[in-house]
Amino acid sequence: ASYVITTKIYWSTKSEERGLSRKHIIECVKASLQRLQLCYIDIVIIHKADAMCPMEEVVRAMNYVIQQGWAMYWGTARWTSVEIMEAYSNCRQFNCITPICEQSEYHMFCREKVELYLPEMYNKIGVGLMAWGPLSMALSDTQNNEKILFPKGSFKTKSHSYSWTEDDTNKN
Repeated sequence: ASYVITTKIYWSTKSEERGLSRKHIIECVKASLQRLQLCYIDIVIIHKADAMCPMEEVVRAMNYVIQQGWAMYWGTARWTSVEIMEAYSNCRQFNCITPICEQSEYHMFCREKVELYLPEMYNKIGVGLMAWGPLSMALSDTQNNEKILFPKGSFKTKSHSYSWTEDDTNKN
């Protein structure tokens, strides 16, 4: 059996670790390697682009991480197609390794980005898709950006009972 080991670099404006600076990226990758007790990670994924950090800094930092042998590839998560193209253009301009995947939310209630906006870009620059939440039963409240979960019985109708929702949740 073979495995692909991925880890994410996450940043928050609320934490001490602000933004995607070179320092933050390198510290995160080193910390992941230590926690995972590995020599390298197959794919390091950057969660959310950082509008306050120049894309060149992100791209060069990821290139450095790969050159050090700490990671084989890098990717993005929850980036827009414009942000991915900016990263790709910077990589080409500065002779850096391009991102290989975008991790994007994809399920029956969230299909537009993956099916309409990203395919052309994937074909043009060779970036792959890693879906997250494909079996999600959540809807977003666009005004409050909150997730609304369906109650367990909401998939039942008079004529149909979608028992797989209950069967799978009750197994555990």
